[in-house]
Amino acid sequence: MMRKLESSAFRRMPWKNGGGETSEIAVAPTGATADDFDWRVSTARVGTPGPFSLFQGVDRSLIVLSGRGLHLVTGPQGRTQEALLDTASAPFRFAGDVPAHAELIDDEPVVDFNVMTRRSNFKHLLSKVKTHEMTEVNGHAVVLFCLAGSAECCADGKSVVLTVGDALVAGDAESERLTSVTIRNLGTGAFDHLAAQIFRRGQGYE
Repeated sequence: MMRKLESSAFRRMPWKNGGGETSEIAVAPTGATADDFDWRVSTARVGTPGPFSLFQGVDRSLIVLSGRGLHLVTGPQGRTQEALLDTASAPFRFAGDVPAHAELIDDEPVVDFNVMTRRSNFKHLLSKVKTHEMTEVNGHAVVLFCLAGSAECCADGKSVVLTVGDALVAGDAESERLTSVTIRNLGTGAFDHLAAQIFRRGQGYE
């Protein structure tokens, strides 16, 4: 199963704590809420400083897409971890069930990209990738998000073309079969994208 989503098709919803808005790209199982998903991939606009929502039993990764960046503090009092994240930063991984507080650098709103997995059954890998010719990404489920350029993406005998702002969702994390997505750059510059690989625990990426 593979499908292409334009940004207008993302499902918009308020944060659990009411402090911002999320644009949901993909979630499993279909129709799951913020309290009962197995995995979720989304973008979010952070317009004001404040706490992130808590997600019990969830591991998450975050990368800044636009804006000056975030000063993110995670962890319980006395054992906190601090990170300054901007558009050049690698994905930042943290537990969704520990306190997290974000300050906006220079008070400028940011848009970020999030991957969350229920750690009892799933795990994930989020990567920022520049493809100049061709590459392959696999997982029980794979979500791609185009940042720049264009590419033809093929899986399960089907192909779609992604351009800036488009997303691709392939595979089924409920299945034991890995899905492979072949990415072929169509432009003269690199195809710049995010790749979220979702795996069932006990299989695939460790």
